[in-house]
Amino acid sequence: MPCPKNSHYKLCGTRCPVVCAGLSSPANCSGGCEEGCQCDTGYVLSDGQCVLVSDCGCMHEGQYHPAGHFNSEKSCQKCNCKRGEVTCSPMESCSVKDGLVLQYGVCQVFAGFGYITFDGVILPHHGACTYVVSALSSKAIHDYFLLLSFKKDSNGIFTISRLVFHLLSLEVSVDPETLWKIQVNGEERSVPFENGELEAYQVGDRLIIITPSGVGIDLSSTQYLRLTVPQVYDATASGLCGNFNGDKYDDLKLRNGHLTESFAELLHSWAVVTPGQHFTDICGKECDDCSLSSHESMLCDVLLDSSIEFNHCWNSGIERDIYRVMCIRAVCAGAGHVAACLALEAYSAACQAKGIPVGSWRENTPCSLQCPDQSSPRECVDSSSNSCPALLQPGSSATGCSEGCQCSYGNVFDGNQCVPYSQCGCVLNDIYIKMDERLYTDGCAKICWCHTLGGVICEEAVCNPGQQCALRNGSWGCHNGTEVCKLWDSLQISTLSGQHLSLEPDLSYSLMSLCDEASVQWFSLVSYHGPCDGSFSRLVTVFQILLHGLSVAIQEGMVKVNGHFVSLPYTLSPGVSLSSGVNQDKSEVTVILRRDTGMESELEIEIGVTMVTVKVPFWYSGKLCGLCGNLNDLHSHSSVKSGVLPDFPGCGFTG
Repeated sequence: MPCPKNSHYKLCGTRCPVVCAGLSSPANCSGGCEEGCQCDTGYVLSDGQCVLVSDCGCMHEGQYHPAGHFNSEKSCQKCNCKRGEVTCSPMESCSVKDGLVLQYGVCQVFAGFGYITFDGVILPHHGACTYVVSALSSKAIHDYFLLLSFKKDSNGIFTISRLVFHLLSLEVSVDPETLWKIQVNGEERSVPFENGELEAYQVGDRLIIITPSGVGIDLSSTQYLRLTVPQVYDATASGLCGNFNGDKYDDLKLRNGHLTESFAELLHSWAVVTPGQHFTDICGKECDDCSLSSHESMLCDVLLDSSIEFNHCWNSGIERDIYRVMCIRAVCAGAGHVAACLALEAYSAACQAKGIPVGSWRENTPCSLQCPDQSSPRECVDSSSNSCPALLQPGSSATGCSEGCQCSYGNVFDGNQCVPYSQCGCVLNDIYIKMDERLYTDGCAKICWCHTLGGVICEEAVCNPGQQCALRNGSWGCHNGTEVCKLWDSLQISTLSGQHLSLEPDLSYSLMSLCDEASVQWFSLVSYHGPCDGSFSRLVTVFQILLHGLSVAIQEGMVKVNGHFVSLPYTLSPGVSLSSGVNQDKSEVTVILRRDTGMESELEIEIGVTMVTVKVPFWYSGKLCGLCGNLNDLHSHSSVKSGVLPDFPGCGFTG
């Protein structure tokens, strides 16, 4: 009979072997002998293994632990048992609930420069697109997925343009420039906000979103983000934050489950590409390569090594080097001194998560907070009384104080402006209304505003004929029944929001499409202006309308359906027809596509030689892709480049 190390077989050995805990036989042992393995002379049992007495473990909080590292079951501490002595330190991202220790994983996003995954892998960022940062599937806690959209500014730096957090029946959308408000299922709400499924509030310059299951998002005004997730037995995580399994060697996992060694391939895999939109500024080897001059490397070393406010943190077990490497990655991406500031902010957050206070580390550095007029940076801001909504909606989870901006004496924040207390607005059913604001209730049945002497006034409201009540840019209101996007001179666009865009020739553009390609109402409108048939002496404008099973190409009044010329009027399918007309100023003969649902025109596209007018009903709000916009978020397109269709045959009319 084989026996483990430091033990031997005995036909009749003691049933009550000596164990490390107390160095005696168990008190409830009945004696006698039994066949089995026994520890060799000089060895005793320690958690099922035979060890020398000098290698025995330790008693801690009433429980025996073998020699080595262990986590306390009664307090959030990381402990080490050595030579019978126990030393402990607070554990980062850990809490006690119902007597059980809950460990949390933390994924960090450093603006548009990079990530540190749950398991500690550093990833660079490069791309103006929307990415799946993290998604979790679990029966123990509610599923979620977190999306971040990035844009490229005039200096070539990537920044976060929008955060979207999906949870059960909720979609929460955040603009990093306006952390004092969120959109919940498209409706704008000031923070603090709480509805039973999540809570959102401000702490200093940070927006905190937490769920009852313990998932938390912490986004600062500098675009440093911490995603905190409880470790549960059945969770399956994915996305750029990794799979949260403790193994850093399998974090570069593509959406299809395969591993990669290329950061560029990983980013591309987790990009969210919607119909009619293509992400831009993707990277090649620059995502993997990073070479800095000694002067550039010093940006990270000087600040990280010289900040005495972190002295108490140096020996706390938090890895300092990972933030230095992340800082260097950010410098590679063009962040300059901002890279070191983000690294220090992350290190500060890690220290405070372990209960270690950090002083005013931003002083005498280029990292000071940028505050609005009539406010200034403060190391300790009481967020429960620093804004109008917080004062009028007491009970927020924002406790204590945190660094942030504070208005001058007698003033508080109302959005991003400091106002006297007397100019704060009012609250209707937990919805904050600014003093100069008029708010339609859901369905536009009432319109409400704040009385100058306090309280809320509401009166009945009815939309005008031809208007519809709809949720637009976060607020309910009466809007025209149809909205219009126009293209003229082949390359100039007026979007649904009235924004003007200029296109480039020789490229195919997605002007408008229904994002959901599986919908029976799906359509796509594409334009191309440039040379055809290899002739650069003559430029033409070609429009294509795609429906399920149908392709309509229009050039200079001529129409092809699925590659065949047709005469007008022409019925494409029940409810969908083509007819001829003239545009509003009678300068061009036009082709008009109409798609009707009952008595109502659901889609109308009028195409001339160099112009297009698209009319869509407002119930398409939030469902449209392309350069025209989506009716709900009037600034949904990030750039003209986002509408380019590189693989679309622009000049395919003659085919």
